[in-house]
Amino acid sequence: MVALDCACAARAAFDYVRVDRSLQQEFRSAEFLGFFLKHANKLFTDDLTLSFRLRHTR
Repeated sequence: MVALDCACAARAAFDYVRVDRSLQQEFRSAEFLGFFLKHANKLFTDDLTLSFRLRHTR
């Protein structure tokens, strides 16, 4: 037979686990621009290939 202790110990343990606020990260525009430029060749190549497939089908 198991007896439950009103979960008082569990409730007290969870009092210390909380998030007071979100963690802020600095926004670095140079990193954002670098990410875009790093993947720009793939983005533009895929769009160009797709446009040729759609426009030049017979």
